[in-house]
Amino acid sequence: MTRPGGVPRGVPRGVSGVVSGGGQTSRAGGASMTRRGFLRASVAAGGGLLIGVSLPGCGDRATGDGAGSAKDGEEFAPNAFLRIDGDGTVTITVQRPEIGQGVRTALAMIVAEELEADWRSVKVEQANLDERLYGEQYAGGSDSVQYSWDLLRRAGATARELLVQAASEEWGVSGAECEARDGRVLHGPSGRSLGYGPLAVLAARGLSEEMPDAETLVATEPALKTPGEYRLIGRRTPSLDGAEVVTGRIRFGLDTRVEDMLVATVARCPVFGGRVQGFDAAAAEAVPGVRAVVEIDADAVEDFGPNNPKMANGVAVVAESTWAAMKGRDALRIDWDPGPGAAESTEGFWRECERLAGEPAQARIRDDGDFESAMTRAARRVEATYRVPYLAHTPMEPMNAVAHVTDGRCDVWAPCQNPGYVGTAAGKVTGLPPEAVHVHVVRSGGGFGRRFYADYAAEAVYLSRAVGAPVQVVWSREDDVRHGFYRPAGHHVLTAGLDAAGRPVAWRHFLANASRHAALGRGGDPQEAGELDDFDFPAGLLPNLRFEYSQLDSVVPRGQWRAVEPVQHGTSAPGVRARRREGGLGASASARRRGRHRGQLLEFLVCGPRRRGLRASGRPRAGRAGGERRRLRHGREPERGRGPGGGLHRLRAHRGPVWRDHDPGGACGSRQFRRLSGPPHR
Repeated sequence: MTRPGGVPRGVPRGVSGVVSGGGQTSRAGGASMTRRGFLRASVAAGGGLLIGVSLPGCGDRATGDGAGSAKDGEEFAPNAFLRIDGDGTVTITVQRPEIGQGVRTALAMIVAEELEADWRSVKVEQANLDERLYGEQYAGGSDSVQYSWDLLRRAGATARELLVQAASEEWGVSGAECEARDGRVLHGPSGRSLGYGPLAVLAARGLSEEMPDAETLVATEPALKTPGEYRLIGRRTPSLDGAEVVTGRIRFGLDTRVEDMLVATVARCPVFGGRVQGFDAAAAEAVPGVRAVVEIDADAVEDFGPNNPKMANGVAVVAESTWAAMKGRDALRIDWDPGPGAAESTEGFWRECERLAGEPAQARIRDDGDFESAMTRAARRVEATYRVPYLAHTPMEPMNAVAHVTDGRCDVWAPCQNPGYVGTAAGKVTGLPPEAVHVHVVRSGGGFGRRFYADYAAEAVYLSRAVGAPVQVVWSREDDVRHGFYRPAGHHVLTAGLDAAGRPVAWRHFLANASRHAALGRGGDPQEAGELDDFDFPAGLLPNLRFEYSQLDSVVPRGQWRAVEPVQHGTSAPGVRARRREGGLGASASARRRGRHRGQLLEFLVCGPRRRGLRASGRPRAGRAGGERRRLRHGREPERGRGPGGGLHRLRAHRGPVWRDHDPGGACGSRQFRRLSGPPHR
């Protein structure tokens, strides 16, 4: 049996540097009634006893086999999310990818809290892709804690109740007299106690092999703690693997090694959307260590689906080392067909934005009060135009992935944010069914939304299939900047009417840009596809408010970019730094003359008497604060619905650098941008 830290069954030999989702797990011989049958019987009886309900995903986590078997009593593994060994070690499996936001600690805290585990005995493992067992497994939108909250609480609570039941049966006392605390079960009247290690052996004997799915689990109702009973959540908690990160012991995607693995780099068209017209591979093939030169015809690959863009067309050099692959790529001679993207430029993009700003908007996103009438009555009119450029993600670790395609099976090791998208992409490239695709989630060196997509993993799958060997695709930093899915550029026009005291009484925000939603196949209707939403600042804070949007086309790939909408609008909101072109609302001359600076304006808007609901539809939305672990540290219980008042965090001053155009007539037909230092924010 493979123990924690070993290579799971079904993974090719020679794998190292892979964060495993666990291996085979042991489970004792069964009771006469299965868990599912016990659940049905409990519900039929009124739902009073639910301790026998298990969670999805015990057994072989690598293969998704929910019916593993092992020697009786070796470990207590009641569900996919935790197991307890005989020595009391608690191993928690985290189903969401860790990209630096802290979920490997935050999600483990949720399970450990309800389990009443001793935090000093907790270890964590990363789950591989199996959405049937684990539910949703993506990391995006800063909602990993929020959307895992109910599921993981029940994971810990059901296990805790099974341990309490095992202790009460061992002592021959009522379970109501027993209490779980810090990795032990206590019997108050007699003063007896048993640790989770010995209890794990007892509790494992009553486990059967049938597992309900995540949806069934969430419908169960074990006894859950109230916030006042939290002992772990709400406390400052160090990262479980922080020491391994800072000392270099954590293995990231680039550290993945598979036996007989080759390395590939890809030459992609310098113009977005271009394709290969022809190439000469002779010089590349002459580089020592180069094994093959392969054209990637992405246009011939079936679409991966909405919000899951394909890889770009290109030519790959597959070699025995990264150095040989990169030298071989440098030696390629490629004739490119640039396509329509060659005609696009930064100047043309901004001209089109200005043209749209001078015409009636294509969509009205929000319209409160009577904006025109309020502007007519205003004592002063202030208008400012802001531009924000395309931005690349540039996480510390560039894109990379390993794939091994064999007859009837595909394994992918990917530092990713959405393993489900990786699985879908691999299936489209290979034509294999989902059950034949195995995605092993490895640690990411940052993501910021870039690793939400699977294009780089699809390249590895494509090339492994072509050469018949495991292949690791490695992007350079230049690749990462030139061929990403960028934060959309935007042209913002803000207009405000001020009363005689300099206070805003009317506000209009117009945005023209090329939407990421349209680029990702999520709808092209400007009413739905825009980056301006009806809850953005200052929604609900002014009586006369109008948001309008117009969309234009662009060949530049666009995508999620860490709080993509707030970073667009924050640059044009008062109190937040922006590149100013015609003055600014945040520090207008009128405001300066009256001594009303940005902070006072924000205080007036947020704390003034006219605070209204944040959504015109009546559905409040909350902002997405960063840092999953910080949410739990404050001891606040995440809600499934988004609470009002959110989004105001977007008003925090941004002290970062200004971005300006660079490389006129750049290589991709659309200019890149470089960072310039600027004076401190005042």
